[in-house]
Amino acid sequence: MTDFRVVDTPAISELPPTSEDALALTFAERHAGELRYIAHWGRWLNFDGTRWSFDSTLHAFDRARVICREVAMDCDKPKSSITSAKTVAAVEKLAKADRRLAAMMDQFDAEPWPLNTAGATYDLRTGEGRPPNPLDYITKKTACAAAQAGTPHPIWTAFLHRITAGNAELQGFLQRYI
Repeated sequence: MTDFRVVDTPAISELPPTSEDALALTFAERHAGELRYIAHWGRWLNFDGTRWSFDSTLHAFDRARVICREVAMDCDKPKSSITSAKTVAAVEKLAKADRRLAAMMDQFDAEPWPLNTAGATYDLRTGEGRPPNPLDYITKKTACAAAQAGTPHPIWTAFLHRITAGNAELQGFLQRYI
């Protein structure tokens, strides 16, 4: 899969710090690890530490607002022009096209083998778990974490007993490979 986030951008220091472009570059730099914009969907996604989820609360807009407020406090330009809704919206709009934040819809959930849980991401081929990684581009996760090895599972055991007509060898096989 291609990583579209690597690009040449002008150094922020080359732009006036209060310009919308400089503010958008600051936004992208600060939030490259946690925000993505998918133009095809017209939506922002936010990485919550476990998975990517749709931004339904204007989180990205609010993050742009925070940056505008911070810059406004450190400059001589009229603060109202930097913190205006127009400037905040322009910063968020410019950031949508920044390669560090732009993503394509087919990047998400492209791999069939990772299973994301509340505690880890598991490779279903090997059963190995590891910490969630935003570069996996997973949007789904299970409702609960995986149980520790050796945790009793009476419902599953009863189910296996019923469907295998008590065949212990078949039950052992199914427990190993399913």
